[in-house]
This record gives sequence, structure tokens and C-alpha cells, in this order.
Amino acid sequence: MHQSTLWNEFSSRFTDVRFHSQEFKIVSTPFDFPYDDAPSDVKLELIELQASDVLLSKFTSCTTLIDFYRSCHILSFQRCKPVPSV
Repeated sequence: MHQSTLWNEFSSRFTDVRFHSQEFKIVSTPFDFPYDDAPSDVKLELIELQASDVLLSKFTSCTTLIDFYRSCHILSFQRCKPVPSV
């Protein structure tokens, strides 16, 4: 298969990934994501999360994102947490 054909096929099958890239970045790099660029419904949670030295310490000490989000309080940062797949 020609490289451009393969790229077009890949791009057409994964258009949702590009559409949701901002959400993926917020979840995967919450301490580096500029809160000014965050959607308004997430902005305050993101500011609180980024202001927490305790959460930053947890984030840097956890080996996976799943471990980090598990360690966050169940009621805290609901909008910044990844949505579990069913």
C-alpha cells in the first residue's frame, strides 16, 4: 500500500482523536496544560489541580496516569479525570 494511501486511511479512521486532542492533553499532562487554553467547564478544576503541591508530588511519583487519577480524591477534579471506558 502506498504511504499516502495508508496515511489517508489512518487519518479517516482516527478523526475523533484529532477532535479530542485537547481533552487528551489535559488528562495526560494536567500540570503542563495552560489553564487559559482549557474549556471553561474545566478551567477552575485545572487551576486548583495545578496549584496543589501534594497532587504535583503524587503525579511525579506515580508510574502511570491511572495510578495518579486513582490517588485523587473521588469527588475532586471530576472534569479533569479521564472518563472510564465501559
